[in-house]
Amino acid sequence: MTVVTRGFDCGFGPPSVSSAQASPYGHFWATYLRKRTSSGIHVLNAATAAAYKAAKIPLVFLYEDADPARLVNSGRAGGAADAQVAANDLAALGITDYPAVYFCADTDTNSGQYATIAAYLQGAASVIGVARVGLYGEANLIDYVRSHSLASWFFQPYAWSGQRIAAGVHIYQGNSQSEPKRPWQTVIGGITCDIDEALQTNYGQWPAPATPLPPNEGDSMSFISNQAEFNKAMSEWANASPDQGFREALDTYFASRIPDSEHPTPGSISERLANRNDAVLGDPKDEQSLYSKLVRALDKSA
Repeated sequence: MTVVTRGFDCGFGPPSVSSAQASPYGHFWATYLRKRTSSGIHVLNAATAAAYKAAKIPLVFLYEDADPARLVNSGRAGGAADAQVAANDLAALGITDYPAVYFCADTDTNSGQYATIAAYLQGAASVIGVARVGLYGEANLIDYVRSHSLASWFFQPYAWSGQRIAAGVHIYQGNSQSEPKRPWQTVIGGITCDIDEALQTNYGQWPAPATPLPPNEGDSMSFISNQAEFNKAMSEWANASPDQGFREALDTYFASRIPDSEHPTPGSISERLANRNDAVLGDPKDEQSLYSKLVRALDKSA
């Protein structure tokens, strides 16, 4: 499992922008929206949203009621009401182009509760659309919700999941690289924060990536493209040893298409591709044909 980038969430604070920028985990902030009722948990405000956006630190939006079991027990009416609160709060912040709101089941769940949870998510979808509905919850619940197309985005905590990460997860709250897996916290600007790992390039962040991507077709190489065809072509080529001319052609092409701030040191793009160790499809039969595939796929995603 590849980690694309790491961010954080926190119930208090939040850390200053400068503190987040100085942290190795400050690449995105998963922040809470305003609740139906008062709470001591920090909620996003306009000034902080603007400051983080100006610093190019994406935000991920979480809606968690003061009752952490509300998603489990309030049904369709509860989901619709909460989604309206979330949408109203985002609108008040001047944010209408949000790709996702993660609704939180911040508790252990079981199959006997799934029907009520499904109704809640359907209620949320009736307000903001299922394409924007995200779920924060344990692995078995994610499996159920994903298989029934009740949400489009998935944020899994370490807790309640028995060391398993569900398929299709966009963000993992914990250390996915450790065995056994464990919770993971850090202190940023004096604020204790959970560390969150984005496992796909498109993880519901705002502002959204410049090229909108299907939520379940992320590529670990975030500086290039995420289209499925491009992923496959890169995997086919990853273990190949193309001649220098082919490498130079790739470097030149990618460098012309990727913003300077997003691609590696000049001349290293094809090296990064060649050094991937997660390819499974083997070497290409025809380097020039594969180069054409790469270019065509990148054109398609632009």
